[in-house]
Amino acid sequence: MCLFLAVFLFTAFVSVSAHALQEESEQESQAAEKEVVEKTQAEEKKTEQTNQNEEEVADVIVPSPKDHKEAMGIYVFLTWIWLSIGVLIYILRLKVKETDRIYRLKFFSKDKT
Repeated sequence: MCLFLAVFLFTAFVSVSAHALQEESEQESQAAEKEVVEKTQAEEKKTEQTNQNEEEVADVIVPSPKDHKEAMGIYVFLTWIWLSIGVLIYILRLKVKETDRIYRLKFFSKDKT
């Protein structure tokens, strides 16, 4: 029960910190978007000047989170998965210990001496 409470508190702390950092990341992402837009506009102007016949310009696709909130969400998800795996392994170990204890006591044996 205490472990679940600790996991809940950790998740709440991560989400609160992500929300607090969201404002800062929004400003940074807006500045980064402006830079990207300016760079793409400059590239488009260059390509239009050099290649007037070509109208299509390839978009740059970057496989990364858009802002800090998405990045934090990925880390929270991975942390939650690993904590769940850890809890399941812990429960499995407790079950194995209990089974070994019952076996040593010979609880289900025919010879109860």
